[in-house]
Amino acid sequence: MKHIKLTLLSPIIFSVFFSLDAVHTTKPWTFLVYIAGDNNLYPYVKLDLDEMKKIGSNEHINILAYANSGYSTAKKTEKFVVNYNELIQDGQTEVKDSGDEQTLIEALEWAINEYPSEHLAVVLWDHGSGPLNRNKLPLRGVCYDDTTGNYLTDKKIQTALDTVIQKNRNGKKIDLVAFDACLMANIEIAYALEPYADYMVSSQETIPGYGYEYARLLYPFLEGSITPWHLAYHMVTAYDDAYKGTRGYTLSAVELSRLENLVEDHSALCNFLLQKSNDDTSVASACKKAASDTLHFDEKSYIDLYDFYINLHANRESFNFSEDELIHFENMLIDCLNTYDGTIIKNVCSSDRAQAHGLSIYFPTSTTIEPSYEKIYWSENTNWLPLLEKITNKTNSILDPLFSLLNI
Repeated sequence: MKHIKLTLLSPIIFSVFFSLDAVHTTKPWTFLVYIAGDNNLYPYVKLDLDEMKKIGSNEHINILAYANSGYSTAKKTEKFVVNYNELIQDGQTEVKDSGDEQTLIEALEWAINEYPSEHLAVVLWDHGSGPLNRNKLPLRGVCYDDTTGNYLTDKKIQTALDTVIQKNRNGKKIDLVAFDACLMANIEIAYALEPYADYMVSSQETIPGYGYEYARLLYPFLEGSITPWHLAYHMVTAYDDAYKGTRGYTLSAVELSRLENLVEDHSALCNFLLQKSNDDTSVASACKKAASDTLHFDEKSYIDLYDFYINLHANRESFNFSEDELIHFENMLIDCLNTYDGTIIKNVCSSDRAQAHGLSIYFPTSTTIEPSYEKIYWSENTNWLPLLEKITNKTNSILDPLFSLLNI
């Protein structure tokens, strides 16, 4: 969820021009911003579009915005081609649900089919809550639509990306998926994206209402094209330049092709701790102590994964392990740290978040595991949830019967 800066803004007026039918030539890049502005972030829609207009589409890049907006005015959905100092509306104004995966599919197909390119970057713009919802409701995800109450979950995003990759890109992954939204730099979100994208750019912490500074972010395309790796790296650098000197910011770029190695090493660690926890009560208490020492974020149950490994190592003597088991445990932690380093290609943070290393993981702050967490792709396909249940001696939330009735 973006944090809102309390500023007074003039009414939003878009410069709208209707495009003529044309055959668009293939360019090196298409940069699509999927804006979910039917909520209290509505005032920032115009600000970010104005930022994009400072660069504008050119021979190197198509800059596109699929904008859902409303909140204080009638809801509307518009497709924009962003040129230097102008917006060209492509097609008619409609009313869509930004939290519906079919809307995201429509936006992606519009960008891919009408503005072909070698590389595709997609930015999901709005409030974000990572694998959980900070209002403690069954919602979790990004791109909230206040009119419908809908939102994009990890699985909805997977459905949309899988659909367009198979139907419109001949199986080729999306080059880069970024979140101009809070709390989305989690291993759970990265794991959900890994089959469908090469790079992920996102923040472990909240993002200010102004979000990405798009003119700074897109500036390299004034001079030429860049590789997907360099775009991911540059996005993080540009964010650091924009917010340097402020407090409470993070941003990282993850090379998703390397995530599998980290997940394998993390799973091996989980298996070892699960096995030991069956007859060793020290495992739960030592893991809880390590988590309590670890950097957490605005959502307190999100902790820095790298820092957690460091603190598990620092608390290793609290585990009742034999000498050989302790050596094995230390080696597994070293493997996790090494593969983690190889997965993060760029990470920046403010001085008060110096222990932020690029990816968070959910660790409940009580014995209640958030019911929505059990339904995400990560929890259904890895062994982290069983370990959490062992560590926390899981008790059911009083809301569990409601979630069961809702099939959530």
